Amino acid sequence: MRAHSSVYPSLGRYFLTVQELADAGCMSRDRAWRCLKGEREFKETEKTAIANNIIARFYTGEIEGTGKANEVEDLIKARDNFDEIFRRTA
Repeated sequence: MRAHSSVYPSLGRYFLTVQELADAGCMSRDRAWRCLKGEREFKETEKTAIANNIIARFYTGEIEGTGKANEVEDLIKARDNFDEIFRRTA
């Protein structure tokens, strides 16, 4: 399954599958899928783990940026404002 979601559309840019997202957030694939569908909410610890995973992979070059000037700042803000950063469109 792709990690594309109408609730968190920006997460699909960083995770190809729901399993990748689940691994990053230290949760089951089923829980990750339910959060992406809007049936459940991510816990604060899961949000922090996901944001930290994206930041680490961004800095190591595993994922490429979109070229936006403020992308790194947005990723760092996501640790505290996860919904604000990732609920907006990709």
